[in-house]
Amino acid sequence: MQQNNPYGFHIQNEANASQPAYQNTGTQYQNTGTQFQNAGASYYGPMDAESYTVRQPFPDALSPTERKKKALVTSLAIMCVGLLISTVSAFASIILIVIDQQLLMPLLIGSLILEISMLFATTSCINKNKIAGGIICYTLFAISNGVMLFSIFFSYSFASIISMFLITTLVFGATTIVALVIPKDLSGWSFSLISGLFALLGLGIINLFVNLPALDLFICVLGIILFIAITAYDIQKISKMAVEDKATSVWSIGLFGGMNLYLDFINMLLKFLRLFGRRK
Repeated sequence: MQQNNPYGFHIQNEANASQPAYQNTGTQYQNTGTQFQNAGASYYGPMDAESYTVRQPFPDALSPTERKKKALVTSLAIMCVGLLISTVSAFASIILIVIDQQLLMPLLIGSLILEISMLFATTSCINKNKIAGGIICYTLFAISNGVMLFSIFFSYSFASIISMFLITTLVFGATTIVALVIPKDLSGWSFSLISGLFALLGLGIINLFVNLPALDLFICVLGIILFIAITAYDIQKISKMAVEDKATSVWSIGLFGGMNLYLDFINMLLKFLRLFGRRK
């Protein structure tokens, strides 16, 4: 028997290679109970000119454009849910501390440990395509991070927090649109962005000891610019993963992107608050 044609036209026996092909002259040739599989499609009997079915593999598979769109929407939705969870967690922490101030240190220490562990646990679940476990770990991460951020409600006025949140939302939204529209590929920025994060961290540590207003201003401006760039980089990375990484589910990509965008938004908000926020 010859090798199957990769396009699945027909199968021809060597013994009959010299014979003419079958012609359909009103007689139906049936092969009941026989199944031919070729090139990812299945042909089921009876096999005749009018009654056969072709079953394509993965009928529900998304096109690259649909995967990209779904991954971006999922990422933004997960980011928003995380921000909501953190806000509720921050208010709950304030209530607990007002009731009993001795809970302050246990809450902070416990939340810090939980936040770091859930960050790694969420990443591990994403790499293993464990969606349910990743969502649970991400939820715990957002709760613990909200506890860590409750102090901003004591440091800044509520009106200032709301206004800076709106400004951050506008800047974040504009950055997302620009990252999707511009033709420039930002994947080459990876090393520069990581270097900028380490530089920002180092300057922050130095400022803890010297406490210079000019250095603090520079750190805030640099931080805003850096996290705007990181947001644009992450948006393009989500789009590229959705199109190129077919082995990873859209939900895993969305969870990965949502957590990264959540961190981008929080850091950008904190820098705006520190630069423009009105302290109590």
